[in-house]
Amino acid sequence: MITKKHYNEMAKIIREASWLIDVAPHTAKEVGIDPYDLVMNLGYYFEEDNPNFDYEKWCNACTPKQEEVWLIK
Repeated sequence: MITKKHYNEMAKIIREASWLIDVAPHTAKEVGIDPYDLVMNLGYYFEEDNPNFDYEKWCNACTPKQEEVWLIK
């Protein structure tokens, strides 16, 4: 069973890897991965799996904050 701890860790991993979308040698877009679709589809799945899952909170947790983006670039 997926717990809140798992959701939080997955969001952290996605958020921290998000800077790779546009700056890596082979970006997610170049290899056909849409990170926004990934976040949304995982969120839809989690929402169906767990009635207490907060989709909006998930999306916000997966999105890097502006200061994080600035520090990475």
